[in-house]
Amino acid sequence: MNYKIQTEKGLTKYEIINICLAAYISLLSKYFWEKSLRLLIENENAKPTSYNFDLSGTDTFNEVLRAIEKKPVQSLEIDAKSQKKTTSFGFSCGESNIVKQFSKKLHFKIISNDDRYEVFLDKNEYLSKYFNFFFNLLVKNPFHSINDLHFIDQVEIQKTLINSNSASINYSKDYTALNLILEQAVATPEKIAVVFDERRVSYGELLREANKVKTSLLKRGVKTEQLVGIYLEQSIEFIISILGTLMAGAAYIPFDSEYTSERLIEIIKCSGINLLICAQQTKTAFIPKTVEEILVEEILNEESISSQIIPVKPANLAYVMFTSGSTGKSKGVMIEHKGVINQSYVVRHRYCLDGNSKVILHASPSFDSYVSKLFPVLSFGGTLFLIRKIDFLNIDYLRKIVNMEGITHLSCPPSMVSLLNEAPAGFEKLRYIGAGGEILKYKQINNLLGKVKIFNVYGPTEITVSATSFQVDPSADYDNTVIPIGKPNPNYSVYLLDTRQRVVPVGCPGELFVGGVGVGRGYLNDWELTEEKFVTNPFTGKGRLYKTGDIGMWDVDGNIIFLGRLDFQVKINGFRVELEEVEEVLSRYPGIKDASVFFKKGEEGFEYKAFIVLSEKEISYEKLMVFLKRCIPAYMIPNKFFIITKMPLTINGKVDKNSLNLVPFVELKHETIRITNEIELRIQSIINQKTGILIKDVSDNLFIMGVNSLKLFGIITAVEREFNVKIELKSLLKEISIKKISTIITNNLN
Repeated sequence: MNYKIQTEKGLTKYEIINICLAAYISLLSKYFWEKSLRLLIENENAKPTSYNFDLSGTDTFNEVLRAIEKKPVQSLEIDAKSQKKTTSFGFSCGESNIVKQFSKKLHFKIISNDDRYEVFLDKNEYLSKYFNFFFNLLVKNPFHSINDLHFIDQVEIQKTLINSNSASINYSKDYTALNLILEQAVATPEKIAVVFDERRVSYGELLREANKVKTSLLKRGVKTEQLVGIYLEQSIEFIISILGTLMAGAAYIPFDSEYTSERLIEIIKCSGINLLICAQQTKTAFIPKTVEEILVEEILNEESISSQIIPVKPANLAYVMFTSGSTGKSKGVMIEHKGVINQSYVVRHRYCLDGNSKVILHASPSFDSYVSKLFPVLSFGGTLFLIRKIDFLNIDYLRKIVNMEGITHLSCPPSMVSLLNEAPAGFEKLRYIGAGGEILKYKQINNLLGKVKIFNVYGPTEITVSATSFQVDPSADYDNTVIPIGKPNPNYSVYLLDTRQRVVPVGCPGELFVGGVGVGRGYLNDWELTEEKFVTNPFTGKGRLYKTGDIGMWDVDGNIIFLGRLDFQVKINGFRVELEEVEEVLSRYPGIKDASVFFKKGEEGFEYKAFIVLSEKEISYEKLMVFLKRCIPAYMIPNKFFIITKMPLTINGKVDKNSLNLVPFVELKHETIRITNEIELRIQSIINQKTGILIKDVSDNLFIMGVNSLKLFGIITAVEREFNVKIELKSLLKEISIKKISTIITNNLN
C-alpha cells in the first residue's frame, strides 16, 4: 500500500525522510506498545546499518523528530545527497510476545519524485491501513502527546464497541451457585453425581453429606460470607465440603494439598480464617493455634442434620481463590455467587451440557478451572468423574476411562491437548474438548479436528473462569497460526483499549478489559490493588471492568487474537506466575541485594533464569535452594542463577530485562554430581530423547530444569519399558532427578 505526500517548499530530501521516518517510528511505538525500536537502513549506497532508538523520554511527535535528528543516520545523509530515488528501511521492535505475532521485520520505503514523495508499507496490512490517517494527525498536531492521538474514526469506534459486547442469557437473577444443584438433587436423587475410583455418589447422597458440613459450620457460629478454608486432597469430600460451606452462607477458600507450609500459612494469615476443614492426612502441626481444624471424617460421621435454610443472595461471596502476586504475596480473588451461576449457564450454552454429559474433573480445587466443571455439571444433571493428576497425565489411563465410562467432555491445557492430538485413536467418544490457560496452536489440534468439537477459551481468575470462547472450524485454514480466543461469552463484555482507555481498531494490539456479571468483587484485604485493577466502565459510566494486563487484537471476523502480557506475569507449565513475586522472594534471601528474573518461551521449551546482585562475597547454592523450596513451589524456581555486579537500567532507571543476557556474569551452581553407573547413563539418555535437555548432574531436579508434568509421564513410561519396572508417579511429583529414579530402579531390581 502506498501514500502520496505533498511537501512544503524549502524542506530538503533528508528532512522529508526524517519526518516520514519519525511518523512511522511513532506509529510502531504506539501500535506495538514498544519504546525500544531497532532500525536497519538498507540501500545500495552504503552497507546496511543498524540503529537503536529508545523513545522512553519522548511524548510528542516533535520530540520523536528531535530525537532522530540528534542521532543522525549517516547512511540516510548519503542517500539523501545521491540521485537515488528510493530509501528502504527494515524494522524490528524488541522481543515482546506482541511483536512476535507479526513479521519479525517490517518494511517501509520512500520514493521521491521532485517535491512529491510516496511512502510504501508492506508486511502488515493494518499498519498500512492506519499510517496515512495517523501521519496527517502527527503533522497537524506535532506538540500533542502521541498517546492522545487516536487513529480511527467514530464509525469504526462504534463498530468495535458492538463487537465488544455479547448477547445475554436469561435466567432467574435471584439464583445463586447452589440453586440449580439443590433442585437437581430433589428432582433426581438417585442419579449418579460424582465418580471417584470405585466410589459412585448420587445427587441425593451428595446433598445429605453437604448438609452435615453445613450443620457442623452452623454449630460453630458461621456467619454469612465468613471465610472457611478447605484443605483436602482431590476427593469427593472436597466437593461435599464446598457445597456444605456455601449452604451455610459462608464462602470457601480452597487450599492445594501440595502447598508449601509457608504458602499455606501466608494464605491463612492473609484471609484471617479461623476454621479449616481438613482430613487426618492433611492435618499439620504448623497451622496457627487461632485456626480450628475440623476433621471431615468426623463431620460426615455425625447423624444430626440441621434443616435450617440460610438465605444466600447472588451478590454474596462464594469463594476466594489465591493467585501469584507481584508484591511477593499471593492475591485473594473474591468471586460472588452471581458470577458462578452465570458461568454454569455459559458452559451449558457453549458445550450443550445436559443430564447425559459425563465430564472429567482433574484440576486442583485451588484453580478456577475446577469451578467451571463442578458447578455447571452438577447444576444440569451431568456426572463428574474425578481423576488424580498423575492418572490424568497417563494417556493410556485417560483413553481407558473415556471409553469405559463414555466421557463426553474434557478440558485441559493446550500442552495436554497436543498429546491427545498425537494419538487421537481411542478418544472417539469425546464430543467436546475445551482448551485454555495457554496459547493454542493449530498444530496441537489438527488431527482431532472434525472428530470432536474443540473450543479455545480465555479468562483470568478475576472474572469467574472464562470471558471468551472460540469454536475451531475444522474446514478453516489456520495456516499453522495461533487459534483465536473468540468473542465475549454471554453476559460478558470484552474491550481492547489503548493506554488512554480508548478502543483500538481491527488489527491493532490493545489491552483486554473484561466486564459483565462474572467480574469479581476485588482482592481480599487489598483495596488499593482492587481500585487499580477494577475500573469503572468508561463507555457506560456504570459497572466495572477488570484490567487484565493481557494484550490482544480484533481480527476481521470479530474474534480476539491473544498476543501476550503487558507485565511480567507468565505461564510456566500451565501455572500463572508473577516474575516479580519470584524476584521479591529472592531479594529476601540473606546475601542477595537485588534480583531480576528472565523468562522467554520458545518452540522447544523455555529459558527461566535469575540474575542476582550479591550483598556478600558469596552465597551457597544449596542453602538458596532450600530457602526457595520452602517459600515457593518448584515450578516457580528458576533453573539457572547468574551473579552480576549491577543491574542494567533503562533511561528511566528501570531494570532493562532485554539487556540482562548481555551483562557479564558468573553462574551460581552446586558442585556437579556426575553420572557414575550404567543405569544413570541410560536414564540420562531417555530424558534427553524425551525433552531435549541434557542433564549432567544426577541430583538436578528436573522440574527446576524445565521438565513439566506431561514430559515427566513420558520419561517415566520410557524408563519403565527400558528397565521392566513399575514406578509410582506420586513419589516423583514434587521432586525428580536421575539419582532418585536410579534409586527406585535399583530397589525394584533387588
